[in-house]
Amino acid sequence: MGENVPEYGEAATVCAIGEGLPLHTKFRPTKLDQFAGNTALKDALNRVLEDCDRRPQVYLFSGPSGCGKTTLGRIVASRVGAEEMDVVELDASAERGINEMREMRRDLAMSPLYGPAKLYLLDEAHGLTRDAQNALLKSLED
Repeated sequence: MGENVPEYGEAATVCAIGEGLPLHTKFRPTKLDQFAGNTALKDALNRVLEDCDRRPQVYLFSGPSGCGKTTLGRIVASRVGAEEMDVVELDASAERGINEMREMRRDLAMSPLYGPAKLYLLDEAHGLTRDAQNALLKSLED
């Protein structure tokens, strides 16, 4: 093969360092000031996150697909000090049953492993079954 063409085994390494990532993943904002648009939301969220004593335990982001809900959740995780290992992302449309939510409730009672906070991102939460929603309700209210 040519000098600049990676060998078969090297192609995976090239992709692993970010060359082959989709743009929305490669350039995903990691800080609130990098998040484009919706200045009122960013200002309000910034004020809430700065006040550690009055910071809410639960955040609800809603909007159309691709508007940045998951990105905002990850930014909140970073701002509250949740380490990567203490951030759990669940696709609630796939893991939507009561057993998964009961397991999550048990995990919520445990302290974070690595930092001062633990964070759960429930993507597609509208897909949770009624029983799963009820199982989460008590944890969200406390």
